[in-house]
Amino acid sequence: MNVVFRVDASTEIGTGHVQRCLTLAEILIGFGMQCKFVCRAYEGNLLDYIKSKGHAIYALPELSAKYTSTTSDIKHADWLGAPFDIDASNTLNLIKDTESFNFFIIDHYGIDRRWEGIVRNRCNGIMVIDDLADREHDCDLLLDQNLYENPKDRYANKVNNKTILLLGPEYSLLRNQFTILHKSITSRDGSINRILVMLGGSDPTNVTSKVLKALLRTTLVDKQISIILGLSNPYFDAVNALAREFSAAEVLIGVDEIASIMAKSDFAIGASGVSTWERCSMGVPSVVISVADNQIEIGKSAHARGLLYYLGRSEDITEQFLAQTIEKLIKEKNTLKNISQSGINYVDGNGTYRVVQKLLSILK
Repeated sequence: MNVVFRVDASTEIGTGHVQRCLTLAEILIGFGMQCKFVCRAYEGNLLDYIKSKGHAIYALPELSAKYTSTTSDIKHADWLGAPFDIDASNTLNLIKDTESFNFFIIDHYGIDRRWEGIVRNRCNGIMVIDDLADREHDCDLLLDQNLYENPKDRYANKVNNKTILLLGPEYSLLRNQFTILHKSITSRDGSINRILVMLGGSDPTNVTSKVLKALLRTTLVDKQISIILGLSNPYFDAVNALAREFSAAEVLIGVDEIASIMAKSDFAIGASGVSTWERCSMGVPSVVISVADNQIEIGKSAHARGLLYYLGRSEDITEQFLAQTIEKLIKEKNTLKNISQSGINYVDGNGTYRVVQKLLSILK
């Protein structure tokens, strides 16, 4: 059986969409499926990285002129890089030599029911991964792994009555390394000796440097700090220069075994994106910042449930405010301990398997 993923990564789009698709593909391979990826060759793409994971990769070219959608199009149509019908047709042409494929999995803010309708007759089913709920879909299965108030209401009138909805962190796409380590994770006691800084795969506005400057103002400056950068992060030199001002800081790029680093961390500063549920499953109490608009509601909802400590949008947070918040939490060990235990209880690491089981039930 073949599964085709349509997903992109770039300095603007980030890497989270590709990462969660790779997580799903890893488990699907274990069930005997072959996974193929169709991605546009944007600056900051992950084509080589996907190929290194053993998947077939089909590259859509980056157009010589930046595509600009019409005012009547969906909000993120520009991210597709071409009109929806051309992108869909090019995708089908790229994979036309594939013997057969059973399922399309789409993780792209620039795709809606019109694109999905074009490929509908070429496959046995369509799955959409989304978290915006701002457009209609023609799909058999829709996954939104994030935490919102009244999640079903968000997709009312946006999918058909037969669409299976998988909503909430119960279905979070976590890699197998998290599933395994979760079984032995225990709640932190609130003391801080090892710190994790991880602000997303691309971090286009260099929030990482702002966080490091804030940490230099705190009593954590002499602690062990792991700074994780994504493969498409353009600010390595700036971050590395700041890291040298700490007593024991390391800068790591494109880390695969991130679960083990999280498991050893006592405290984290991160974004409220894909990694939110990874940190919860590893019981890492976290200060969280939104680096994109679609992360704001996630941060607020998770904060309200005691799963993290949400500060707000990155552009609204000063180094001084972040430093003061960190110093405040250092003194509130019970707060950090409670956040750690709540995360462990809420995200059990089995979400990817739940999603795969639903997908396989459709293919039968």
